[in-house]
Amino acid sequence: MQRKFYIKSLLIALPFLLLVGYYVAADPFMVLRSYTDYDHSRVYQSEGTISWLKYKRFRALRHYDSFVMGTSTTMSFQTTYWSKYIQGSPFRMFGNNETIGDIALKLEALDRQEGQKIKNILIVLEANSLAKPQPQSGIMHAVPPEVSGQSECVFQAMFLQSFFTPKFLFPYLQYQFTHQYTYKMKGVIEPTLPTRATYTNDAVIDADNQIKATGEKYWTDGPGKPLKEHTYTVRTAPQYIYSQQRECLQRIYEICRRHQTKFKIIISPRLDKVLTNPSDVKILEEIFGKEHVFNFASRPYLAWSDYHNFYDDTHFSIALGCRILDIIYDKKITSIK
Repeated sequence: MQRKFYIKSLLIALPFLLLVGYYVAADPFMVLRSYTDYDHSRVYQSEGTISWLKYKRFRALRHYDSFVMGTSTTMSFQTTYWSKYIQGSPFRMFGNNETIGDIALKLEALDRQEGQKIKNILIVLEANSLAKPQPQSGIMHAVPPEVSGQSECVFQAMFLQSFFTPKFLFPYLQYQFTHQYTYKMKGVIEPTLPTRATYTNDAVIDADNQIKATGEKYWTDGPGKPLKEHTYTVRTAPQYIYSQQRECLQRIYEICRRHQTKFKIIISPRLDKVLTNPSDVKILEEIFGKEHVFNFASRPYLAWSDYHNFYDDTHFSIALGCRILDIIYDKKITSIK
């Protein structure tokens, strides 16, 4: 009787055990082993984790000392263009929906690295990036234990648990069996590769190729169609910076001060015409200096909310990113083509 119970229990547990074995072998989140190539994975990754692993992997080779940090809108600020305005070895170290709490955490981890110089920083924010002074939790915001201070066990358990969520597991297994991408796999499977440049971690943006190939059709009959059809009313975001947020920003400033870092803070332009709260901008200017804060989510830049400047409702073109860099470094303004 007891033997039958154990056999039944084993049979019930067998699919789970097989999936655990498959997870260990496949390592879909690239966190169980070290890799030379993190940029050709078909699985959407935790960008905070991958950017730190790449930084550590190539740090000795590239001697990174300049960092682009912030939300996924950092994709528009290519380090190859930024290098025209700085002296240093740049690396894009961003995270999914990154907030000031996440940025402070990673800057403090960089500060702890032996011999690490922080010569230049470009911090790219959106208005709501200012809201959370604490690091975010969950797989999409995960960073390695060396950064977060959590145990390796907790870190790995988070990824294993995410692997078993139906939202991830079913699209993932479907792709493994079919090797065919479908729209239902969006957010789980990467449709195009590579996703990033090897050494700088710059974003490789497939939308640029689509726009070159289709032109205006990208917005009239393609992925950008909702952008052309949608209209927005100008409004102002709520104030996000209070005492805890101010303390977090002060921590970021102190690290920059200690390293004598040359820094710029950019608040990204918005397609939805949401203006950054003036109170938040004022506090940023008080902490970092008015000459270092550039608010492109403000009335003077509403004309930039032309849908041609955006890939989707949150990400804007590299051409616009280059124009912003020209402006903040007080050089000749390039045209958007």
